[in-house]
Amino acid sequence: MRLKVGAVQMAASADVERNVEAAEALIDEAVGKGAQVVALPETWQCISEDNDAVRSSAQPMDGPIVQRLRAKARQHQVYLHCGSLNERIDGSDKTFNTTVLLGPTGDELARYRKIHLYDVDLGANQKYEESATVQAGRETVVTEIGPLTVGLAICYDLRFPELFRELALKGAEAVIMPAAFNEFTGKDHWEILIRARAIENQNYMICPDMVGGYGTRGKRCYGRSLIVDPWGTVIAQAPDEPGTIVAEIDTERVAKVRRELPSLANRKLV
Repeated sequence: MRLKVGAVQMAASADVERNVEAAEALIDEAVGKGAQVVALPETWQCISEDNDAVRSSAQPMDGPIVQRLRAKARQHQVYLHCGSLNERIDGSDKTFNTTVLLGPTGDELARYRKIHLYDVDLGANQKYEESATVQAGRETVVTEIGPLTVGLAICYDLRFPELFRELALKGAEAVIMPAAFNEFTGKDHWEILIRARAIENQNYMICPDMVGGYGTRGKRCYGRSLIVDPWGTVIAQAPDEPGTIVAEIDTERVAKVRRELPSLANRKLV
Protein backbone atom coordinates (compact mmCIF):
# COMPACT_ATOMS: atom_id res chain seq x y z
CA MET A 1 0.00 0.00 0.00
CA ARG A 2 3.00 2.33 0.45
CA LEU A 3 5.89 3.21 -1.83
CA LYS A 4 8.82 5.57 -1.55
CA VAL A 5 9.16 7.66 -4.71
CA GLY A 6 12.10 9.78 -5.75
CA ALA A 7 12.14 12.76 -8.12
CA VAL A 8 15.44 13.66 -9.81
CA GLN A 9 16.24 17.32 -10.49
CA MET A 10 18.91 17.85 -13.15
CA ALA A 11 20.87 20.70 -14.72
CA ALA A 12 21.53 19.24 -18.16
CA SER A 13 23.32 20.60 -21.22
CA ALA A 14 23.83 19.70 -24.89
CA ASP A 15 26.42 17.07 -23.87
CA VAL A 16 24.51 13.79 -24.05
CA GLU A 17 27.12 11.56 -22.40
CA ARG A 18 27.60 14.00 -19.54
CA ASN A 19 23.84 14.13 -19.03
CA VAL A 20 23.50 10.35 -18.97
CA GLU A 21 26.30 10.03 -16.43
CA ALA A 22 24.65 12.69 -14.25
CA ALA A 23 21.30 10.91 -14.47
CA GLU A 24 22.86 7.59 -13.48
CA ALA A 25 24.52 9.20 -10.44
CA LEU A 26 21.28 10.87 -9.34
CA ILE A 27 19.36 7.60 -9.72
CA ASP A 28 21.92 6.03 -7.39
CA GLU A 29 21.43 8.93 -4.97
CA ALA A 30 17.62 8.56 -4.92
CA VAL A 31 17.89 4.81 -4.34
CA GLY A 32 20.33 5.49 -1.53
CA LYS A 33 17.59 7.56 0.12
CA GLY A 34 15.22 4.59 -0.06
CA ALA A 35 13.33 5.30 -3.29
CA GLN A 36 11.55 2.29 -4.79
CA VAL A 37 10.37 4.39 -7.75
CA VAL A 38 12.68 6.96 -9.37
CA ALA A 39 11.57 9.56 -11.93
CA LEU A 40 13.77 11.75 -14.14
CA PRO A 41 12.83 15.18 -15.62
CA GLU A 42 11.86 16.18 -19.17
CA THR A 43 14.21 15.92 -22.21
CA TRP A 44 17.25 15.67 -19.96
CA GLN A 45 19.31 13.78 -22.56
CA CYS A 46 19.96 17.06 -24.45
CA ILE A 47 18.78 20.58 -23.67
CA SER A 48 19.89 23.23 -26.13
CA GLU A 49 18.80 26.25 -28.15
CA ASP A 50 20.13 24.38 -31.20
CA ASN A 51 17.28 22.30 -32.64
CA ASP A 52 19.73 20.32 -34.76
CA ALA A 53 21.64 19.27 -31.65
CA VAL A 54 18.41 18.15 -29.99
CA ARG A 55 17.32 16.21 -33.07
CA SER A 56 20.72 14.55 -33.42
CA SER A 57 20.47 13.35 -29.80
CA ALA A 58 17.23 11.49 -30.55
CA GLN A 59 17.27 7.71 -30.25
CA PRO A 60 14.72 4.90 -30.52
CA MET A 61 13.30 3.74 -27.21
CA ASP A 62 15.43 0.60 -27.38
CA GLY A 63 18.57 2.66 -28.06
CA PRO A 64 21.74 3.08 -25.96
CA ILE A 65 20.32 5.58 -23.44
CA VAL A 66 17.32 3.44 -22.53
CA GLN A 67 19.54 0.34 -22.41
CA ARG A 68 21.70 2.07 -19.79
CA LEU A 69 18.58 3.00 -17.83
CA ARG A 70 17.34 -0.60 -18.06
CA ALA A 71 20.63 -1.65 -16.48
CA LYS A 72 20.10 0.85 -13.65
CA ALA A 73 16.57 -0.44 -12.99
CA ARG A 74 17.91 -4.02 -12.84
CA GLN A 75 20.89 -3.02 -10.70
CA HIS A 76 18.72 -1.43 -8.03
CA GLN A 77 15.55 -3.51 -8.58
CA VAL A 78 13.44 -0.33 -8.78
CA TYR A 79 10.78 1.11 -11.03
CA LEU A 80 12.49 3.70 -13.21
CA HIS A 81 10.53 6.44 -14.94
CA CYS A 82 12.93 7.65 -17.63
CA GLY A 83 11.67 11.22 -17.55
CA SER A 84 11.13 12.14 -21.17
CA LEU A 85 13.51 11.53 -24.03
CA ASN A 86 13.79 12.71 -27.61
CA GLU A 87 12.49 9.70 -29.53
CA ARG A 88 13.61 9.29 -33.13
CA ILE A 89 10.86 8.94 -35.74
CA ASP A 90 11.98 7.02 -38.81
CA GLY A 91 11.60 9.06 -41.99
CA SER A 92 10.87 12.33 -40.17
CA ASP A 93 12.84 15.38 -39.05
CA LYS A 94 10.60 15.56 -35.98
CA THR A 95 10.93 13.64 -32.72
CA PHE A 96 8.45 12.47 -30.14
CA ASN A 97 8.81 13.74 -26.56
CA THR A 98 8.47 10.33 -24.93
CA THR A 99 8.23 8.86 -21.46
CA VAL A 100 9.19 5.23 -20.86
CA LEU A 101 8.46 3.49 -17.56
CA LEU A 102 10.69 0.52 -16.70
CA GLY A 103 10.07 -2.20 -14.15
CA PRO A 104 12.60 -3.67 -11.69
CA THR A 105 13.68 -6.22 -14.32
CA GLY A 106 14.34 -3.44 -16.85
CA ASP A 107 11.30 -4.37 -18.92
CA GLU A 108 9.20 -1.58 -20.44
CA LEU A 109 5.86 -1.27 -18.64
CA ALA A 110 4.41 1.79 -20.39
CA ARG A 111 5.19 4.49 -22.94
CA TYR A 112 3.61 7.95 -23.25
CA ARG A 113 4.20 10.61 -25.89
CA LYS A 114 3.56 14.22 -24.93
CA ILE A 115 0.17 15.34 -26.24
CA HIS A 116 0.19 19.12 -25.71
CA LEU A 117 2.86 21.13 -27.54
CA TYR A 118 3.75 24.72 -26.76
CA ASP A 119 3.17 26.95 -29.81
CA VAL A 120 3.09 30.74 -29.29
CA ASP A 121 3.41 33.78 -31.56
CA LEU A 122 3.85 37.09 -29.71
CA GLY A 123 4.75 39.06 -32.82
CA ALA A 124 7.92 41.15 -33.23
CA ASN A 125 9.83 37.96 -34.11
CA GLN A 126 8.92 36.38 -30.77
CA LYS A 127 7.66 33.03 -31.96
CA TYR A 128 8.15 29.55 -30.57
CA GLU A 129 6.66 26.43 -32.12
CA GLU A 130 7.36 23.17 -30.33
CA SER A 131 5.29 21.48 -33.03
CA ALA A 132 7.90 22.50 -35.63
CA THR A 133 10.30 19.92 -34.21
CA VAL A 134 8.11 17.60 -32.10
CA GLN A 135 5.27 15.31 -33.16
CA ALA A 136 2.35 15.26 -30.72
CA GLY A 137 1.21 12.05 -29.09
CA ARG A 138 -2.43 11.00 -29.19
CA GLU A 139 -3.09 8.60 -26.33
CA THR A 140 -3.44 8.98 -22.56
CA VAL A 141 -1.64 6.30 -20.56
CA VAL A 142 -2.36 4.70 -17.19
CA THR A 143 -0.30 1.80 -15.84
CA GLU A 144 0.56 -0.07 -12.63
CA ILE A 145 3.55 0.31 -10.34
CA GLY A 146 3.07 -2.47 -7.80
CA PRO A 147 -0.07 -1.53 -5.82
CA LEU A 148 -0.21 1.95 -7.35
CA THR A 149 -2.15 2.98 -10.47
CA VAL A 150 -0.19 5.73 -12.22
CA GLY A 151 -1.02 8.18 -14.99
CA LEU A 152 1.64 9.73 -17.22
CA ALA A 153 1.97 13.35 -18.39
CA ILE A 154 4.75 15.72 -19.50
CA CYS A 155 5.36 19.41 -18.67
CA TYR A 156 3.01 21.60 -20.77
CA ASP A 157 0.28 18.98 -20.27
CA LEU A 158 0.00 20.51 -16.78
CA ARG A 159 -2.03 23.42 -18.16
CA PHE A 160 -4.79 21.15 -19.50
CA PRO A 161 -6.85 19.90 -16.54
CA GLU A 162 -9.05 17.69 -18.71
CA LEU A 163 -6.07 15.37 -19.33
CA PHE A 164 -5.57 14.84 -15.59
CA ARG A 165 -9.29 14.28 -15.05
CA GLU A 166 -9.23 11.59 -17.74
CA LEU A 167 -6.29 9.92 -15.99
CA ALA A 168 -8.17 10.01 -12.67
CA LEU A 169 -11.29 8.55 -14.26
CA LYS A 170 -9.11 5.76 -15.62
CA GLY A 171 -8.05 5.00 -12.05
CA ALA A 172 -4.84 6.98 -11.57
CA GLU A 173 -3.93 7.38 -7.89
CA ALA A 174 -0.76 9.27 -8.82
CA VAL A 175 0.55 11.11 -11.87
CA ILE A 176 4.23 11.25 -12.76
CA MET A 177 4.93 14.43 -14.73
CA PRO A 178 8.51 15.26 -15.75
CA ALA A 179 9.16 18.84 -16.81
CA ALA A 180 11.65 21.42 -18.04
CA PHE A 181 9.48 24.29 -16.81
CA ASN A 182 10.51 27.80 -17.80
CA GLU A 183 11.71 29.92 -14.87
CA PHE A 184 9.64 32.97 -15.89
CA THR A 185 6.31 31.13 -15.71
CA GLY A 186 7.49 28.64 -13.10
CA LYS A 187 7.85 31.18 -10.30
CA ASP A 188 4.13 32.03 -10.57
CA HIS A 189 2.48 28.90 -11.97
CA TRP A 190 4.49 25.72 -11.26
CA GLU A 191 3.47 24.94 -7.68
CA ILE A 192 -0.06 26.30 -7.88
CA LEU A 193 -0.93 24.29 -10.99
CA ILE A 194 0.54 21.06 -9.61
CA ARG A 195 -1.32 21.46 -6.33
CA ALA A 196 -4.53 22.28 -8.24
CA ARG A 197 -4.24 19.09 -10.34
CA ALA A 198 -3.69 17.09 -7.13
CA ILE A 199 -6.67 18.68 -5.36
CA GLU A 200 -9.02 18.41 -8.35
CA ASN A 201 -8.30 14.74 -8.94
CA GLN A 202 -7.37 13.69 -5.40
CA ASN A 203 -4.16 11.99 -6.46
CA TYR A 204 -0.45 12.33 -5.83
CA MET A 205 1.60 14.45 -8.23
CA ILE A 206 5.25 13.42 -8.71
CA CYS A 207 6.97 16.18 -10.69
CA PRO A 208 10.73 16.10 -11.38
CA ASP A 209 11.92 19.30 -13.07
CA MET A 210 15.03 20.60 -14.79
CA VAL A 211 16.92 23.43 -13.07
CA GLY A 212 19.34 26.16 -14.13
CA GLY A 213 20.35 27.99 -17.28
CA TYR A 214 21.42 26.79 -20.70
CA GLY A 215 22.46 28.31 -24.01
CA THR A 216 23.42 31.93 -24.65
CA ARG A 217 20.06 33.70 -24.45
CA GLY A 218 19.48 33.55 -20.72
CA LYS A 219 17.01 30.65 -20.79
CA ARG A 220 16.51 28.99 -17.43
CA CYS A 221 14.50 26.09 -16.05
CA TYR A 222 12.71 26.64 -12.76
CA GLY A 223 13.50 23.52 -10.73
CA ARG A 224 11.65 23.22 -7.40
CA SER A 225 10.70 19.60 -8.18
CA LEU A 226 7.63 18.62 -6.20
CA ILE A 227 5.82 15.66 -4.69
CA VAL A 228 2.28 16.63 -3.66
CA ASP A 229 -0.33 14.51 -1.87
CA PRO A 230 -4.04 14.12 -2.77
CA TRP A 231 -5.01 16.95 -0.42
CA GLY A 232 -2.69 19.32 -2.28
CA THR A 233 -0.06 19.34 0.46
CA VAL A 234 3.56 19.58 -0.63
CA ILE A 235 5.33 16.62 0.96
CA ALA A 236 8.71 17.15 -0.74
CA GLN A 237 10.30 20.03 -2.65
CA ALA A 238 13.76 20.34 -4.18
CA PRO A 239 15.98 23.39 -3.62
CA ASP A 240 17.39 25.41 -6.52
CA GLU A 241 20.14 22.98 -7.47
CA PRO A 242 20.56 19.47 -8.89
CA GLY A 243 19.64 16.66 -6.52
CA THR A 244 16.89 14.30 -5.48
CA ILE A 245 13.82 14.34 -3.25
CA VAL A 246 12.08 11.29 -1.79
CA ALA A 247 8.68 10.93 -0.15
CA GLU A 248 6.37 8.09 0.84
CA ILE A 249 3.04 7.76 -0.95
CA ASP A 250 0.15 5.71 0.36
CA THR A 251 -2.75 4.37 -1.69
CA GLU A 252 -4.94 4.42 1.43
CA ARG A 253 -4.35 8.19 1.64
CA VAL A 254 -5.91 8.50 -1.83
CA ALA A 255 -8.88 6.34 -0.81
CA LYS A 256 -9.39 8.29 2.42
CA VAL A 257 -9.39 11.70 0.70
CA ARG A 258 -11.77 10.48 -2.00
CA ARG A 259 -14.06 8.93 0.60
CA GLU A 260 -14.22 11.97 2.89
CA LEU A 261 -14.44 14.56 0.11
CA PRO A 262 -16.19 12.67 -2.72
CA SER A 263 -15.91 15.27 -5.46
CA LEU A 264 -15.03 12.66 -8.10
CA ALA A 265 -18.03 10.55 -7.10
CA ASN A 266 -20.29 13.64 -7.03
CA ARG A 267 -19.15 14.80 -10.49
CA LYS A 268 -21.96 15.60 -12.94
CA LEU A 269 -21.93 16.56 -16.61
CA VAL A 270 -24.51 19.18 -17.61
